[in-house]
Amino acid sequence: MKAKKILAVVLSAAMVLGCGITSMADNSNTSVGEGTFNGIASGQIVKVIFPTLAQQEKTTFSYIADPQNLIKATVTSGGITGKSWKGVDINPNDQRVYFNVTSGASTTYASTSTKLRITNKGMKNVDVSINAEVNDASNTNNMKLVDKTTANDALNNGAPDLTGGIAEPSIYLGLVGDHYAKNGSTNNIDTKVVTTGGVTLTDTLVGAAENYELVFDEETSYGYTYDRKATIDESLWEYTEFYLEGICPGSANLKSTTIAPTINITYSWEDPTSDKAPTFTASTDTAGLITVDEGRGNLALDNIDSITVIGYDQSTYDIYNALAGVWSAATYSGGKIQIDSNALAGFNRYTTKQVTIKYTNNKGDEVETTVDLKFT
Repeated sequence: MKAKKILAVVLSAAMVLGCGITSMADNSNTSVGEGTFNGIASGQIVKVIFPTLAQQEKTTFSYIADPQNLIKATVTSGGITGKSWKGVDINPNDQRVYFNVTSGASTTYASTSTKLRITNKGMKNVDVSINAEVNDASNTNNMKLVDKTTANDALNNGAPDLTGGIAEPSIYLGLVGDHYAKNGSTNNIDTKVVTTGGVTLTDTLVGAAENYELVFDEETSYGYTYDRKATIDESLWEYTEFYLEGICPGSANLKSTTIAPTINITYSWEDPTSDKAPTFTASTDTAGLITVDEGRGNLALDNIDSITVIGYDQSTYDIYNALAGVWSAATYSGGKIQIDSNALAGFNRYTTKQVTIKYTNNKGDEVETTVDLKFT
């Protein structure tokens, strides 16, 4: 019996020793943690809502110019009492410009056009632009475009008869824009006088990422996409509204061939983070003035290398030369190039209206552009 116990102890010890020896045969090990890429979110959603096709096709910006105040002369002031103008009930206004603002069954006119809206219903910020320019601007029968103060003064100071108080047949048309922010505030972007060279209103509409959420979509290569939430906050969509306003004072020099200018309205949007080349726009109202939008990103203006006026004999007259490092006949400040009036007087005798601007952008490209300058 004692021998069996000793044998059991010996065997037990051998087993322990055996196990220890087996464990020590491989003194390291590796655990593998396999990584799985969970995909990426697709790009943020960009969604800009322009005026509807029905709004575009409507004569939203068409108008009647009535410098002799004939409409008011043929209907009762302040409303209709059995009289109408060309079969249409119309309330005369003192601005003598009539836009069709009909929204219901009855035709309605006003001195301001119907407002059109551009809405940002995406996640990213967008820059919107609204441009107004005269169609067939070179037509000499067009009424002269004047600013609001000039038109108002002529309207108020002129004789209250059919001739009015301005010599040259004229009209004020203003492009007005209002910004509606997601915090509920509203502010006027600007009111710009429409000119033959065109004017542009710009606005930045902030995106509403709060109205979107990430969702898993196994059918896309991204794996995850953005989608509109089931319940959204409509007040977070920012938008721009724009319209035309007008004033048409009387003139003693109206002719049967006088034309109320046709206005083209163009609107667009762009990504405010994208590269943008600079633009140079010559004023149609101020002699020698060129407005510069310096652009952004790689294409933005880095340096103006030279500005020259092209002579009738194709010779050039330097206004600014970067090699000399000085402005010889102009100044550049606040995004505006203003050519000296004395220089303009001299240039005007011997030159065309073309000015060539050479500049370098942030990429190092050398670029050349030409503008038609107003000399007088």
